Amino acid sequence: GHGRPAHRARMPGATVDHVHKTKDGGYIVEVRTSDGTKKIVKLDASFAVTGVDDAKAGGKHRRH
Repeated sequence: GHGRPAHRARMPGATVDHVHKTKDGGYIVEVRTSDGTKKIVKLDASFAVTGVDDAKAGGKHRRH
């Protein structure tokens, strides 16, 4: 399909892994950056980025 929201949310050097549609009409996009870091990019219904999280953080910030 053409015009998928993942293509609008393109980050330089990043690969889109998954796109999840949220209940409020926005999207959660899982991306993997060029160095292998996973990020969660949150978009609203008009594909504006509303937040970026580290996927591995899991809500709690733990340091090794």
